[in-house]
Order: sequence, then C-alpha cells, then structure tokens
Amino acid sequence: MATCTIRFLYAAENREFTFTDVAATQSVISIKRAIVDKWPSDLPAATKPPDATHVRLLFAGKFLEDDKVLQDVQHVSVSDTTTFHVIVMAPPAEVKPTGAALPNEKVVAVSGTGTDASGRQSASGRCQCVVS
Repeated sequence: MATCTIRFLYAAENREFTFTDVAATQSVISIKRAIVDKWPSDLPAATKPPDATHVRLLFAGKFLEDDKVLQDVQHVSVSDTTTFHVIVMAPPAEVKPTGAALPNEKVVAVSGTGTDASGRQSASGRCQCVVS
C-alpha cells in the first residue's frame, strides 16, 4: 500500500507539523479527524478545532473536499513530502437577541412585499436592523 508524508502548515501560529506513513487511500475527512486528535499540545488550547468540521485543508490553491482520497488529489506525492495548509474556522459568533438594542441604538422594522428571483410576488416578512 502506498503511503505519503504530509507536512501541515498552520499559519495562525506560524507552525508546522508532519504526519508520516499516511495511506494514499485515506479520505480527507479522516485526515482532518487525525489533525484534531493529534493537535500539537504546545499550541494554545484555544487554537484547537473542536472537531473535523472546523478544519479546512488547502492544497495547490484549492480547498480539499471531505470525500476525496489522497490518491485522487492531483499532485499529492507518494515519494516526497506534500504540504497542506491548515485553516481552523472560528466557531460562530454569539448573536445578540433581537430587540435588545443598546443605549443610543434604534431598532428599525421593515416589512412589505417584493418579487423573488423567479419574478413571483412574495411577502418579505419582517426584518429588523439596529442603527447606531
């Protein structure tokens, strides 16, 4: 079975780490899971992704799809070290509850009708904007 050596660059912390003997038949999602499981302990705990869905791998200018296997990714070498860039996506930001305007902010509600992309008349419902 063909294996690869993969070097991961994590630019947010100016670090790199390497996995050796990675099976060429391994899927991208399984590699992402391995990254989470083997996250370097000397990096700040806040940088560790909570799970594989928060990890993106960039190779040759393209984000790798989870269902791809290494041997199907063009230019991944089984004879030399291949470098992937690791991007950890931040968890979603907390959203302020609706209607909770801060002092000096005004909540503006808008409702009405319009046309959708297919030209049909539709109600837009109600949306609120916070104006400071």
